[in-house]
Amino acid sequence: MKRFLCGSVALVLILSGARQARAATISFTFEGKGTGDLSGRSFTETDFTIRGVSDTDAVLFIQRGIFNTPLSTAAIEIAGVGMGTFLTPKSLFINQNTFALGLGEGFPNRLDL
Repeated sequence: MKRFLCGSVALVLILSGARQARAATISFTFEGKGTGDLSGRSFTETDFTIRGVSDTDAVLFIQRGIFNTPLSTAAIEIAGVGMGTFLTPKSLFINQNTFALGLGEGFPNRLDL
C-alpha cells in the first residue's frame, strides 16, 4: 500500500507540472541568387529573399519523414528590382528521406514551385 501511495503521489506531481502545448508562429527565410523577370523587369544572378509565415498547428504529416505546412503569408524581395507578396497560396515542404526542402504552390500535395 505504501508503494502504491508513493507512486500515486509521484504521478500527481508529474501531471500537475505538465503544461498544455501551444501553437507557435514559424518564420521561414530562403535566400539565394536567381535569374528571371518581375513585371517586365529582367534580372540576372541577383540576390533574392523569400520570407514565409506559418503556425505549428498547421504542420501536416504526409507520410514518414514528409511534412507540409501552408504559409499564411509569403513575400519576395529581389535586390535592385523590388519586393512583393505572392498572391496565390504557398506552402513549405520538407522531405527528410531525400533531404529536400522547398516552397510549393498550393497545399498540401503540390510540392514544388
